[in-house]
Amino acid sequence: MLLTGRTVLEWTQDISGSFCARVLGDLGAEVIKIESPHGGDPLRHAGPPRPGSAYGRSPLFGYLNHGKRSVTLDPSTPSGARLFADLAAKADILVETELSRGRAHESVSIASLRAALRQLVVISITPFGLEGGPPSSPMTLQHRAGYAFHEASPVTDPVSQPPVGCTDNEGPLAIGVAAAVSAMYGLLSLKSDEPAPHIDLAKFDFYATQLYPGPLGEWSEGRRVFDRNRNNFGGTEVAGGLVWILQCSDGWIICSPREQHQWDRWMKVLGDPPWSTDVALCGDRAIRKANFMQLQELMSVETGRMTRAEIFKAAREGHVACLPVNYPADLLRTEQLVAREFFDHLSDPGQASIVIPGLPFRLQSGGEALTRNRQVQSPELGEANWEMLAGKLDLDAGQMQKLMNSRVI
Repeated sequence: MLLTGRTVLEWTQDISGSFCARVLGDLGAEVIKIESPHGGDPLRHAGPPRPGSAYGRSPLFGYLNHGKRSVTLDPSTPSGARLFADLAAKADILVETELSRGRAHESVSIASLRAALRQLVVISITPFGLEGGPPSSPMTLQHRAGYAFHEASPVTDPVSQPPVGCTDNEGPLAIGVAAAVSAMYGLLSLKSDEPAPHIDLAKFDFYATQLYPGPLGEWSEGRRVFDRNRNNFGGTEVAGGLVWILQCSDGWIICSPREQHQWDRWMKVLGDPPWSTDVALCGDRAIRKANFMQLQELMSVETGRMTRAEIFKAAREGHVACLPVNYPADLLRTEQLVAREFFDHLSDPGQASIVIPGLPFRLQSGGEALTRNRQVQSPELGEANWEMLAGKLDLDAGQMQKLMNSRVI
């Protein structure tokens, strides 16, 4: 695999940094994850919890960290900092969010590591870059960068309904993918006579890249005005042509029969109801836009008799723009994802296996294919201490015991 034989040292307490290192691990690298000896990565306890799950076995943590080797270490102490530097000397890539925040002892820093380890690729993931910036939660950072403006609207009462951030960690996970790509670029750009690159990834910058060419371009030309108030369309939106959200017997579909030939075929999908011949109601596109609320009610009666799958199949055969609104449970049965063996299975000791997302690509390199449909497991806190510290760094039992007694590891 691409990174077989490479070692990644990860010191993060962050979804983006953890996912970056996990993707590098998926590509074949050995990932050594540094965790605090005083409880581990806080993400071990992040919600939502699994029913009956043991403390410290967050599904989110398992998703972000399966396949890694956990080492407990406190780099804020002099001896912990030395061990951290020694582990970095064994690594090809350092993924960090904590070193740049001044969490290590003064004897070790990014500058000192880069001076001593000229072939170590360092990627720092911070809110605003290494220059620093104001304190920001993930939600406030998304809004500062303008990325979450669409999450803030529309609402019925802007005064009583404050803005929210993006759902399901979509932003931090996307940043993790960008970070992994950046780390790969860092490895590819290595030259024997030059120091390895230090990649300074600012989350703010990443979010800003997602605004073009749509909202940023429109705002720069003065063509967009921000308004949080909801227009009372009763479930429909007028978007150039007509886009309807219609209820079915088992959920919802979205359809967009914008052109006349599409509308005619859409009426056939609905069984050519009697009102479809009423020229005053739906004779052409302009009339349909004027009567969209009434058409919403009439079409919902027809779609309410059918399932999402029935409507989608008929609309697809009729070449009408239409799609079902799927729920998470639907994805588990989606032919596309099942056929591509997209899902992995997180199986922690004493707990039932749960389905988690895999990687959104297949990869074959040198005759070896990236494994899919895997059985994966969260790393136990500190499970690799002896292998990594005693094994890689040649510490003896007495030294290990002394470090444990002083809570350095």
